[in-house]
Amino acid sequence: MNSTPASSVTQTPAISKPGTPAPGAASKPKGITTTTVTEDIEFTATAKDLFDVFVQPDKLAVWTRSKPQIDPKVGGKFVLFSGNVKGEFLVLEEGKKIEQTWRLPQWPEGTICCTMLCGEFEC
Repeated sequence: MNSTPASSVTQTPAISKPGTPAPGAASKPKGITTTTVTEDIEFTATAKDLFDVFVQPDKLAVWTRSKPQIDPKVGGKFVLFSGNVKGEFLVLEEGKKIEQTWRLPQWPEGTICCTMLCGEFEC
């Protein structure tokens, strides 16, 4: 599976969508600057194949180049990149959508990143 190089990606027209709020009502840690980043990326893979990469340990290991710890279910936890990323699955819709939290160990307590991966026209 290869992502399309940035130089050959056709820009997708901007569509205003409401942001997905972070799970829970955790307050923002003091001294932390945050921002929202939205990006449309085209992959040369089907939505199902891309979904499988994030939920099947053998395929995820190829992408991360390390053995993942993964419990691919809503509420399931994962550990990637030899423990440098930890997270939780929030939404899993096979071949359509994945929402998950990511957290790096050096981030202050309570700081998380929320990601959403979607198949064509699903989000």
